[in-house]
Amino acid sequence: MFLALKEMKDQKLRYLLLTSIIGLIALVVFVISGLASGLSSGNKQVVLDWHATGMVLNKNANKTVNASNLAAREQENVTAEKVAPMGIYSGALKQGEEQNNITVFGTEKDSFILPKLLEGKSFDEDYTIMISQNMADKFQLAVGDQIKVGNLKHKLKVTGIFKATTYLLQTVGYTNLTTYQELKYGTKAADESQIMVNMFAVKDKSLKDVALNDTKTVPLEKFSNTTFIENIPGEKPEQITLNAMVYVLIIISAGIVAIFMYVLTLQKKNLFGILKAQGIPASVISKSIFAQSLVMGLLGVGVAFILALVLGKFTPEAMPFKADYLKWVMNGLLLIVVATLGSIFSLPTVLKADPVESIGG
Repeated sequence: MFLALKEMKDQKLRYLLLTSIIGLIALVVFVISGLASGLSSGNKQVVLDWHATGMVLNKNANKTVNASNLAAREQENVTAEKVAPMGIYSGALKQGEEQNNITVFGTEKDSFILPKLLEGKSFDEDYTIMISQNMADKFQLAVGDQIKVGNLKHKLKVTGIFKATTYLLQTVGYTNLTTYQELKYGTKAADESQIMVNMFAVKDKSLKDVALNDTKTVPLEKFSNTTFIENIPGEKPEQITLNAMVYVLIIISAGIVAIFMYVLTLQKKNLFGILKAQGIPASVISKSIFAQSLVMGLLGVGVAFILALVLGKFTPEAMPFKADYLKWVMNGLLLIVVATLGSIFSLPTVLKADPVESIGG
């Protein structure tokens, strides 16, 4: 280690350049990882807030909630400790000339999926809605205000506000099934038997305890939360793409270190031969090269980690950035290991260094 640090001290600019390159790659890795975590959290946060055991969809919907249509009365064919019929509507909240996308969930007043309120009360009649805190902040809404959503003729009265959450990166609201039906389909249901929903959220000890009384006309299928989240539109492709970018950058980092250290080792081939002539074994020289790569990796990743945290504080609200420290640490350690292993390509040069040739014998 002494030999490694001494050389790095003597050749500051050379090693600082490579450390900076590793740091920049690590910074991009952390930023992309933060965006991946932010997108994933923004897509699924409301699902996690439900604390459900799983979801029941129409089997013909191919695990896609938007393609699932069920009559609310099908709830009688789902047996669990708690069952909540749910409809999903994505549309625009209109404020003057401006329109912004939101998601409204239709469900029952006493549904277990409803979040605890920070203020106000739950929806208690038609054309009332409870909204998330981030929706209230974004649109400057308060309890008692009225909002225009989609093509619904009536305005919805805000009765309560709950903690901030999102679905598909959109702010969220809850209303009753009657209002949801009119909001989504444009007309009121003639009676409760005509109300349509997308799914049933279920809660029990385990998904195995949830029983489905399948019918020939409407086949039902149950899923775990993990499976449901994986099939949220766009969730899986986004994560695969961004994670692939992270691992490609890590491989690039290894390649840069390998090339740099190999070229540097070639330039010092005669020096290694002289060191061998002085009795310093090749293993010590090899350990010195590994130590240099390790130090550069630690410094580059450490500085990048701090910079990523600082940048995360200044990201605009529209950018879904979330610092997942566990993922950052894992990616950082992987970068350090890969950067260190990149110096392996320099070892043959060290082993082939000939003391006699180096001193001109």
